[in-house]
Amino acid sequence: MFCRAQRSSLTFWFLAHLQPPFFLTKLSPADVVKGSSAFLQCQVVGTSPFEVTWLKDGKELKASSKHGFSHTNNALGLEVHRCDSADVGEYQVTVAGRVGSCTCRAALTLKEPPTFTRRLENSVTVLGQTAEFQCAVTGSATLSVQWQKDQNWILEDPKFERTFENNVATLRIPACEVTHGGRYTCQVMNELLRNFLRYLLCFVEPPQIVEKPEEMKVTIGDPVSLDCKVKGSPELKGGGLRLVPQTRLPWRHADRLVTLTGVFVTEQVIAPSFTRPLVDLQEVLGSFVQLCCKISGSLPISVEWQKDGRRISSGVKHKLLQQDNSVSLEMEQLELSDAGSYSCRLTNEAGSCECRGSLRVKGQMTLFCST
Repeated sequence: MFCRAQRSSLTFWFLAHLQPPFFLTKLSPADVVKGSSAFLQCQVVGTSPFEVTWLKDGKELKASSKHGFSHTNNALGLEVHRCDSADVGEYQVTVAGRVGSCTCRAALTLKEPPTFTRRLENSVTVLGQTAEFQCAVTGSATLSVQWQKDQNWILEDPKFERTFENNVATLRIPACEVTHGGRYTCQVMNELLRNFLRYLLCFVEPPQIVEKPEEMKVTIGDPVSLDCKVKGSPELKGGGLRLVPQTRLPWRHADRLVTLTGVFVTEQVIAPSFTRPLVDLQEVLGSFVQLCCKISGSLPISVEWQKDGRRISSGVKHKLLQQDNSVSLEMEQLELSDAGSYSCRLTNEAGSCECRGSLRVKGQMTLFCST
């Protein structure tokens, strides 16, 4: 570049060399702990003055309590205070001089401790069946996963299958053995922290009759004792018919030997029915109403209420009650939208039944008198 300075009759010419800006060191990626500050820095040389612009994800940044800028000699800096998830992204600095410009970029990421986002309950399975523990985690890479059984680390073993894919840790036991029962721990860690999640694996043994009771002939009125030997996990239960010992019948269950002494009867499960079904009602707007019906049948009986085919749940608007042989649906402050067809459905082991009734809501009439 040529410059001319003239004084009186003399003219002076100067040759000036302008250097475009370029980076001696560029921005480096920043990986910081949530809540701490991040500092992005670069060094630039060239002919000053410079115009410096900072951007995040293409949007220009201004000096604020969140972002602070520095420019000392040839060092440019950006400090991001109290970093959180909103600060994650790509940062860019552009330096413009008289004869050119240069740009560099770097990413800011957060370091997060490992956290379990999905947990499973304790597992109960049958011997010989498959058991699987699975949990989802989040956290900064690199995540390391290890499994423990009781106090021992699970090493390479063909009886255990371990995977960690898409941040989901899985421990699978293809064929459970008695020795596999116990407390399992999943440990996930990164450079910041380690976290634990524990499960309990229990086994149930299918019921099996080892020794059947012998056939016996007895005289009416005489006592009788029937013995059978079983194995399996407690609690042992009957089938579709419930065994109801009378008060004089002793029932013993020790060392997997079951003994019934005396006479016992079977109780048949009776299907539910309505002794007094729903009736059609007509109520006034804003009033209280109770839809009630009487029922019978073997307990337990589940009750389901519906309005116009949609299930009703107990809440602020509806109060569902069941006491002895009576079930009811209560509503306060009736609205016009409460009008419709209501149904009550009963279900137990032996079957189900249903009854219906309609509800009409009348509006209140208000008279205005003028004098």
